[in-house]
Amino acid sequence: MEAQAMFAFPGVITYVTGERGVVKHVTHDRHGETTGAIVRLDERPSLMYVSLGLRAITCTCGADALRREHHHEHCDLMSNLSTLYREVLAVREIDRDEFDQLTGIASLRAEFGWDIG
Repeated sequence: MEAQAMFAFPGVITYVTGERGVVKHVTHDRHGETTGAIVRLDERPSLMYVSLGLRAITCTCGADALRREHHHEHCDLMSNLSTLYREVLAVREIDRDEFDQLTGIASLRAEFGWDIG
């Protein structure tokens, strides 16, 4: 089952494209907003990048995390917008170069003058 929202915090077990993995790193924009997560898959040696959107609505009533219309009057949806659950926008497999770029390692290498090809 493909997740429509995921908990974006390092160390959390999650499912990406039906495969189990662990969130290893969370990316942010320059304003500190979460933009994505790097997930290491358990069953094969692969890293996935999950592009994340807005905070997802979560509630203990069991309604779908991204749908407001199935909640009850007693559900406190506004307070739940501060959660770490984020809407999943896209998923793609990444290679070493993209991993370095997403984590800032490429910038660090350039800053140290390590531009060995």
